[in-house]
Amino acid sequence: MTERKYRFMWFAFRVLYSAVLTVSFISAGLAQTQSSSSALHSTRPISASSETAVRGMVAKYFAVYAGRDLDGLMSLWSSSSPNREAYKKSAAELFASSKEVVLKDLTVRMLSVVGDKARVRVEADVQVIEAKTGKEKEAYGKLRRTLEWVRETDAW
Repeated sequence: MTERKYRFMWFAFRVLYSAVLTVSFISAGLAQTQSSSSALHSTRPISASSETAVRGMVAKYFAVYAGRDLDGLMSLWSSSSPNREAYKKSAAELFASSKEVVLKDLTVRMLSVVGDKARVRVEADVQVIEAKTGKEKEAYGKLRRTLEWVRETDAW
């Protein structure tokens, strides 16, 4: 075998091997992406009643948030949520230090329901006015949040 043929065969082998590796990595990556995203996106259609109920809960959540209604806000939290008390403390501090909370805009970007769990990605434009200074708090404005809802006793 001439050296030229040998180099060509070696080159062809490397190209073919690289192509096989690339296809196997892409296939593995797509399979992993598909399996991890299937938890978020059910292939089953969302029932109109579930979607309406969850959208209603999102609207209610931001309405009581803008109204600085701590009891109303906490009534939307599951009593079994591990983050409930920390959120209550944080919200109480925010409401106490603010003169006004204004919801300027609310957009649902994604809504998925799987069984008794719902996940909603929202974009909200929230203006918080400090009580002491009367100025807008900087940490707010356009916010992107993911809200997770659990159906308990036939209600979201």
